[in-house]
This record gives sequence, structure tokens and C-alpha cells, in this order.
Amino acid sequence: MGIHDVIRLFSDVRMLGVYVLGVLLIGKVAATAFTIGSGASGGLVMPTFFVGAALGGIVGHVFGGDALLFAIVGCLAFFASAAHAPLAMMFFAAETFNVNYILPVAISGFIGSWIAGSVSLYSAVAAQGQEVGEESTLSQS
Repeated sequence: MGIHDVIRLFSDVRMLGVYVLGVLLIGKVAATAFTIGSGASGGLVMPTFFVGAALGGIVGHVFGGDALLFAIVGCLAFFASAAHAPLAMMFFAAETFNVNYILPVAISGFIGSWIAGSVSLYSAVAAQGQEVGEESTLSQS
């Protein structure tokens, strides 16, 4: 990467946003995977929200749409898919942001849940705890 590439990168703020979001996305996924993989408590909800928002923001930047709209929909749809909770995210979108977000969140959340199939973020973490020998909080209830 030469000086001309650096100048072009910083002169095009729009592409800089995509690169920064990409680096943050990769860093967050790596940090969360390392934390959960090591058995430490790294959280599940906020990393899921962040990854969805970053992916949505990147899609919004790349396709020339409203990056904030794509980030909000990406955030809620990614969590809806990971937790198999598209209806809950529809209500969350209506109460937190605006009723205009219900349809995009519903469509993307249901498609994401369908693609995820029977795999859930929480069931995967619970299974990891059982493999290590710890009792899952899900199996105790």
C-alpha cells in the first residue's frame, strides 16, 4: 500500500468508514470468539448487536443506502437470527426506534432464523459448557 493509496483512502471518507467498520467487525468477532472459547464470560447480547450493526453499516455503505438504517436493521436482524427471536426484535424495533423498522426487521429476522435452522447462539454456548464439564444454566431449569 503506497502513499497514493493512503491519500485516496483518507480523501474518500465513505470508504474509510467501510474499512474502519471492517476492522472493528473482525476485531470484535475475534475477541468474542477468544473470550467465549477460553471459557470466560464475554457476553452474548452486545457482541451480537455490534456484529449485526457493523455488517449492516458496511452493507449500507457499499450499496449506497442509508448506513444508519442498515446498521439498525442489521443489528436487530442479526440478534433475531442468533437467538431465534424475530418477533421479539420486531417489538424491540417498534418501541426503541420507530414503527417503520418493523417490516425490514421482520423480513430479515425471519429469513435469518430460517437460515440458522436449529442452531442457536445460546444452545451453542450451552453445549460448549457441557463439553468442558460445566453444567449448563439451561439444563438446570
